[in-house]
Amino acid sequence: MTSTTDTIARLRAEIRRLECSRAMLGDQRISSGCEALDALFPGGGVRRGSLVEWLRGGVGSGAATLALHYARQACRQGTSLVVVDRLRQVYPPALAGWGIDLAQVILVHPRDVREELWAWDQSLRCAAVGAVWGEIERIDGRSFRRLQLAVEDSGGVGLLLRPLRARIEPTWADVRLLVQPCGGQQVRRLSVHLLSTRGSAARGTVSLELDEWSGRLQKARDLHETRTGNLAASLARTTADRRATGTYGSSVDPV
Repeated sequence: MTSTTDTIARLRAEIRRLECSRAMLGDQRISSGCEALDALFPGGGVRRGSLVEWLRGGVGSGAATLALHYARQACRQGTSLVVVDRLRQVYPPALAGWGIDLAQVILVHPRDVREELWAWDQSLRCAAVGAVWGEIERIDGRSFRRLQLAVEDSGGVGLLLRPLRARIEPTWADVRLLVQPCGGQQVRRLSVHLLSTRGSAARGTVSLELDEWSGRLQKARDLHETRTGNLAASLARTTADRRATGTYGSSVDPV
């Protein structure tokens, strides 16, 4: 009887601890630095203690890059970024180019799918880890649920890159997004679709422009805005040329 009572008391204490840790997290949100992208998330950013599933809608979708924006911000306070890279596709200097301190990066190369899921689970449970980022091609519902409970306990962020076929599979992610490339543009454009959030089937879409060199994200201008901007720039250059040549106000444009 005493043993049973002690066990129940320990379980109650553990439940209170978990409830307190989640209460301390409150509604803390992580911003990508791009308001248009943050607006897709409930509360205006990625909630600490949550999983975000990024579905790749094509080659060069930009999903990995967008997820890295949140990973970088999640580790601003000195916590570690764990990169789970079973396929060995990540080039560390590229992470540094995006403003990530490599001294904070822990690169993990699992040998198989089993080790990969174990690495995700252990990393998400660690309070010293601000974010876990990487590709997961296959995951069963039970393992997915374990990851969700692990990140809730630690208060970190899990950023899962998934193939498009995962869209038909059940998810334990707090937010599921589909990222697709938009071709035929002078700048790299991405289309981000909010597919679902925890407890609801919320919808929303935003088009973004990505500067490949600086990593800067901004909401893509529509065709009318682009034309107006080009016209304004052209008029400004014409006026400046006239002033420089002393023909400003003349009825004949300089050649």
